[in-house]
Amino acid sequence: MSWQNRNSKILADETFAAYPFIQYVHDGSMLEPRSDTGGFAMPVEQAELLETAPAGAEVYTLTFRSGEETEVYFVDWLEIVPLTTRFAWIKDGVRLQEYVEGARGKLQLLAYVKDRDGNWAGPVMLTVKGTASKDLSAAVKQHRARVRKATRGKAPACYFSMLIHTGEPKLVGKQQKSRVTPIVLDEGEFDPDSAYVGDALADRIEQEWEEYKRWAEAWKNPGPNGEGEISEEDAEETTPKGLPERAVETYQEFQEWLSVRLPFRSQKYGAEATIGDLYDAGDVEALKALVAWCEQRPRHADVKEAALAALEALEKGDGGEAEEIPF
Repeated sequence: MSWQNRNSKILADETFAAYPFIQYVHDGSMLEPRSDTGGFAMPVEQAELLETAPAGAEVYTLTFRSGEETEVYFVDWLEIVPLTTRFAWIKDGVRLQEYVEGARGKLQLLAYVKDRDGNWAGPVMLTVKGTASKDLSAAVKQHRARVRKATRGKAPACYFSMLIHTGEPKLVGKQQKSRVTPIVLDEGEFDPDSAYVGDALADRIEQEWEEYKRWAEAWKNPGPNGEGEISEEDAEETTPKGLPERAVETYQEFQEWLSVRLPFRSQKYGAEATIGDLYDAGDVEALKALVAWCEQRPRHADVKEAALAALEALEKGDGGEAEEIPF
């Protein structure tokens, strides 16, 4: 029998769909015309593959530190339907299975995006690096929680849309030199009926779910970087030396620690401050004070654990000039 006549089940495991991508850009000064904030940039050629562009997006020129330029559709908000995520450590252009010193984190969310015609387009890969990784991960987690609450656990989060937008830019890192723009989930009243994506898209998601799972699992193996990314030169952060193994054992665990909210209103950081806010500011004294406060209140053991992880990551850095936060 010829190979052409064989119907192999293995082929599905070796074949991965190629999706267009959108990359998050932290610093609006890299754009022409200049933007006051960072945002979501989809290269024009990627939009051509998608045969549309995100709703509200306009054409900008994105310039990297090397002087290289590329045309992108840029917007500071996206309405998306989150499907699944994957994460990898990247160093020297290679995707690694686990953290090594000097590696940088890269998170991708597979999602449908509302396009300029008001339709759901995709799937697309939303690529985020740096602090935006924990922001996006936290937003998806919040979305899943509110869907679970609103539907009483009767429907998956991928049946419902979520709106994400940029927050107020800030300077982070020990030297306060890196300009970053947070990703924020719109936390308006959630109505599952109005957020439902409709039967047609829900059916398609169900039919293609195994394909999405294979996409996510593809990063479990090492390989070359470069998927879903315009350039590695736009990274605003590098990973500090001495990052504790406990903090990087799994990226998602560290993200969850950083997204833990303070159990009280902070005069310095506001009513909804998180461990990540203290970590981004390099505020060692505030983290120490928080740990001491929690030690007197055993019910806040989870907050203490998160604060200890952030404190350990900060204190084990070498304090070098180029050193910034890890994610």
